Amino acid sequence: MPAQKPKRRKPSRKQREFINSILFLAASLLSVTGLLIYLWVYNEIILTEKTNVGLRQSRASLVEDNRRMHADIARLKRADRITAIAEKELNLITPEPESLVVFIDADVFTKQRGGEE
Repeated sequence: MPAQKPKRRKPSRKQREFINSILFLAASLLSVTGLLIYLWVYNEIILTEKTNVGLRQSRASLVEDNRRMHADIARLKRADRITAIAEKELNLITPEPESLVVFIDADVFTKQRGGEE
């Protein structure tokens, strides 16, 4: 006689219900976990965007302060302001302008050029 294959018995109704309930529970847990991860990422993006807006506003404020300070530096470096402070607070006087005359000796000039003229 040929060897008989053992018959597979069908799972009982209780076993099928148990397997179905476990699959449902696993699918539900995966869905809830996915939704929670999605909400967490969404919340992080919103918080990061709010931080970026704050940083942009801070940057704009700092750029404006920097521009104002450069204008103040330029105003404080003006020569007429420095001269006025030197005269009033330090009692310094402005010297009279001098004329400078330079005489060029023609012989020295021609010697330097190699005596061409």
